[in-house]
Formats: sequence, C-alpha cells, structure tokens
Amino acid sequence: VYLGLASFSVSRNGVLAYVPRTPIPVATLVWFDRSGNRLATIGEPARFSKIALSPDERRVVVEVIEGGKREIRLIDAATGASSMLAHDPSVIALDPVWSPDSRRVAVGAALVGHGEIREVNVSTHASTVLYADQERKLLDDWSRDGRFIEIVGTYDPITDPATITLKADRIQHWLSVGAQPLDTVRD
Repeated sequence: VYLGLASFSVSRNGVLAYVPRTPIPVATLVWFDRSGNRLATIGEPARFSKIALSPDERRVVVEVIEGGKREIRLIDAATGASSMLAHDPSVIALDPVWSPDSRRVAVGAALVGHGEIREVNVSTHASTVLYADQERKLLDDWSRDGRFIEIVGTYDPITDPATITLKADRIQHWLSVGAQPLDTVRD
C-alpha cells in the first residue's frame, strides 16, 4: 500500500515491512499489449499516487499530487482528456475505486475532525456521502455486485507514530468466503 507518506505491507504472520516517505516521481501512463509492446501513452505526465482502470476500460481514475495537494482526476483512456473529479476544495478526496458498472467512483474523503466515504457520479460529478465517522478511510475495492464497500482498516498519519488499525475478524471473514488479497498483503 502506498499513501504518499510511506509504503508498507503486512504479512499473514504479522510482520510489517515499510519504506519511509519518499517523493513520488513524475510518471506517464502507458498502454502495453500482452506481449509487453508499448502501444500508447494516456494523458499528461504527473505524480500519481493511485491509478485505477474502470471495469469497462474506457476511463482511468487517478489520485494526483500537485504542488503538495491531492486531487482526483478522470482520464479518458482513448483520448487522454483529463478532468478533475472531486470539486469541493474543503475536502481532500483519496483512494478512488470504481463501481462495477463504471458509472461511479468511491473516494475516502478526509475532512477536519472526521472521514467520509463519498460516491461520485462520473458523468455529473455529483457527490453523495455514503458513510461518515471520526477516522480517515482506506478504500481498496467495491463489491462485484455494487452493494458493498467495507472498511477493513484505517490509517492515521497524524499520530506519532502513525497508526494502522486492521479489523482482523472482518479480514478473516472475507478470506474465508473467497476474497483474494493483493500480492503485497499476501506476502
């Protein structure tokens, strides 16, 4: 997991590996074919901290760091045209994830004193608060049927030291019903 503050991974036996904060390099999004041949670039170079291709493969949602600020951008995969997705300047939107129908993006919204999960319509950019409480949310995925976004962990970089809280019982539940962890989590 990379949050722009540190990269970290937790193994099944509880070992935590991390790399301290490093600057995010400027990168370019590139399409490759299955043989590894470079096909085309998408959009403009930027400092990307999260990238997600829509299930219909028509758009890419990215979290970009520019001038010390984060913003969520939507990029047309065919043309490279880019637009800002979340427009409320009082809200720091993080961790964009696609809905299964490619019409909505969920973001973890960080506000002073609390966190939210917001659903943003990619056509209208209208935003709806789905859930709010005191902690910043780490979003990783949306259920295939579009009905669930479960929070299985939180990250608080403000505490000293930074705090990572995982709900082991919920993680175990999802693993027991067939959820597959990312390779970085699995290792």
